[in-house]
Amino acid sequence: MSDLASFRADLLAGPYYLGNEDVISSLAWKKVGRDEMVVSAEEAAKHASNMEKQSNTDHDNEGSEGGEGVGADNLNPVGLTVVAMVSPENCYLTPCANWNGPTEFDPSFADIKLNCRLVAPLNSLFAGDFQFAMKTITKLMAQVETDGYKKSGIFNFSENPKIGFKIRHIVFEQKKKADDPSIVELFVLQDWPVKNAAAKEALEGMENSHQVIPIRAYDVDGDLISPAHYMSKLSGAVVCATLTLSHWKIGRDKRDTYTADIESLRVLVPASVAGSSSPRKRRVAPIAKKDPGTSQESQATQNFSACQ
Repeated sequence: MSDLASFRADLLAGPYYLGNEDVISSLAWKKVGRDEMVVSAEEAAKHASNMEKQSNTDHDNEGSEGGEGVGADNLNPVGLTVVAMVSPENCYLTPCANWNGPTEFDPSFADIKLNCRLVAPLNSLFAGDFQFAMKTITKLMAQVETDGYKKSGIFNFSENPKIGFKIRHIVFEQKKKADDPSIVELFVLQDWPVKNAAAKEALEGMENSHQVIPIRAYDVDGDLISPAHYMSKLSGAVVCATLTLSHWKIGRDKRDTYTADIESLRVLVPASVAGSSSPRKRRVAPIAKKDPGTSQESQATQNFSACQ
């Protein structure tokens, strides 16, 4: 139990653990790219200050030559952490998303997204934290909701009381300089596991336009989980999930949409039984990537299951 309590204490000492009662005061919504995203309140304040300096400098330099304003810092979303169980009943992490041709939500294979639902873990320490995390997410959503708009995305809003929330991962992106090449290089686009001819054909046509972004999902030893094993190793497992929260409005539908995107998943307690819906094993590139967490955190997570 001491290892489990120590691991939780480390999370509580961090700035962005959703199970911490004070976490919401350190967060703020700001525009990042096209969407509103949850960022550090401290960084948001610095950004606002820089923007004010920029505005004042531009005003002072009107009519003068050579004036240079103070550039505003770029804001980045923060990684919010939560400990939860990946619901076996709502785990859709098959690498090809079972895509078998265009659909309303995924008109092309390049549009697929993997998703699963996080629910409370059975362990009593983290079960309470998860319920608090749900309340914190609800409060954050309320900060940017639009009057008269419906809500969609993270929660099943017809569910009362709410028992979990959905997280997702965007699999493909247009080719560009990757933020983390060490991850991308482990996977050749053509090695991405697919289950049918339509997905295979679509994948072949994406070779020059897209790159694959695997989930940063790590097992109890800190090794990166291969895509072919997402379902068998994550469905039913207790994980420490790091997420980013986004919001945007769809005016024509009068809808507020919220998403929780996966930054990383670390298995703390393996699933007791692999789901029957696990995908068949396929040949993928060798995996040697290690979880970049601290050694103290790694030791705590490796001993987590022994504390059950």
